[in-house]
Amino acid sequence: MKPARCRFDIPLSRGGAIRILPLGRWAKPYLVEGLARTSPETQTRRFGAPRAGFTPAELDHLTRVDGRTVLALGARDLVTGRGAGVARWMRDGATSAEAAILIVDEFARRGVGRWLMGGLVVSAKRAGLARLHGETHADNHAMLGLAAWFGARTRFAGGGRTLLELDVPPAWPAGEAGEFLSRIERHVDGRA
Repeated sequence: MKPARCRFDIPLSRGGAIRILPLGRWAKPYLVEGLARTSPETQTRRFGAPRAGFTPAELDHLTRVDGRTVLALGARDLVTGRGAGVARWMRDGATSAEAAILIVDEFARRGVGRWLMGGLVVSAKRAGLARLHGETHADNHAMLGLAAWFGARTRFAGGGRTLLELDVPPAWPAGEAGEFLSRIERHVDGRA
């Protein structure tokens, strides 16, 4: 299957605009800079503890993508050029992949996560994946709400963690989420 192109510009709620684009080796400084602009609380929700930065090996791992076994998307602020968020899936089975999202604090609750998650779902479908899964803190209401909006199932995992599982539909469902995914697919196909 051909990987999704997934590069498009989107206006944000409360003003501004972002560009969604696939990440590669060039994105290492953006990841470092974006992490530095996230709060210890946000870092803990994503990584389990605050982070001082990424090691060179971690940066290599995070930016080594091929669109078939690993895909990473970034959101870049079109005004400042700075990173607004990152989302990634990594295949861990024939038809499943682990997914994760991190949004820089100043871009929280502005729609960045929805666009990145939608891009992950569209690209997962293009790569032949049937399921995305991940985990988050049980009190991460923003992520739990975002996952629920896309139809993910949740299960408490103990230790303050919640497991998320999202089936990638072969056809987009009727309703708001399906229309949203269709819109992203049109961007990916260059029809928007």
